[in-house]
Amino acid sequence: MTSKRKNPVLAALLSFLLAGLGQLYLGRIRRGILFFILEIITAVFSFYGDSWLGTGGIESEISIRNFGYILNLAVSLWAAYDAYVIAKKINMGIEEKYTDGILNSKSAKEIENKSDLPEVYIR
Repeated sequence: MTSKRKNPVLAALLSFLLAGLGQLYLGRIRRGILFFILEIITAVFSFYGDSWLGTGGIESEISIRNFGYILNLAVSLWAAYDAYVIAKKINMGIEEKYTDGILNSKSAKEIENKSDLPEVYIR
């Protein structure tokens, strides 16, 4: 199986800037869309959470917004880490790649044959 090498740092950076963008770069469309939706939800929560929860006090508004920002940052960091790990696996030839619902990778039985894996994985 020949596949293009992917830059893990670029994938992580793209996903940190906009959650899901790194996954799209790596060809993981569904996962990218999921991270993007989570990014939108946490961003909206951080700006409008106080209105939705019906809190009127300034103290509660600040804490709800801060919680939303923290959630948004957590989603960005999670997406960046995920994109970095996927890119590393793609470069090692062990990451499954889905395109149009078709699995294009080595099957589990082929991966069990450790002779084609890098020496790092041979014990």
